[in-house]
Amino acid sequence: MKQMNVMNMQLYKYHLEITAMKGTVNELFNRSKISEFYKGNSLRINSLLRALNDIRIKYFELDENGQTKVDDKGQPVFKEGMLKEDYEKAHTELMRTQTILVL
Repeated sequence: MKQMNVMNMQLYKYHLEITAMKGTVNELFNRSKISEFYKGNSLRINSLLRALNDIRIKYFELDENGQTKVDDKGQPVFKEGMLKEDYEKAHTELMRTQTILVL
């Protein structure tokens, strides 16, 4: 298997693209390649998803179902004392962190 250095953002985008393919002919035709992708990258993807969720929990108000609360304009509601700028900095720092992509 080939390895590449990428940022977390790229790994996350690949995961989202594959997730969006569920139920499509592309998924059907590429099932073995998708399986290989997740064999090599699932630990890093799961770690990244947990880190993104940790940031969400830290900065945003959550409803009784654990979903991010939104205001009447559809914007997420920050916890008291939490700043949008700090959230954006934490999110950007995580997504720009280098990781290994296994192909």
